[in-house]
Amino acid sequence: MTLVSKEKFTVSVKDGVALLEGKTNVIQHKGVATRLAKLGGAVAVQNHIEVSEEAKAKSAARLARYRQDKAGGPVRAKVMTP
Repeated sequence: MTLVSKEKFTVSVKDGVALLEGKTNVIQHKGVATRLAKLGGAVAVQNHIEVSEEAKAKSAARLARYRQDKAGGPVRAKVMTP
């Protein structure tokens, strides 16, 4: 079975294992896709969704601001690609 979502994710299921593929500009969508597959009954999930560099940088900047507010000092964040 294969589904394509509005985000352009492709979900294929074979023997209870969900394979997720696609791209997103929202970093949280990757984790949500995994949780939805598990809630849908997948026994395992292989998540190959790619998160854009823009989304990674935005998330790192938000985390750095949060940490700076909590620690009171500057925090450096570096986005690394796998």
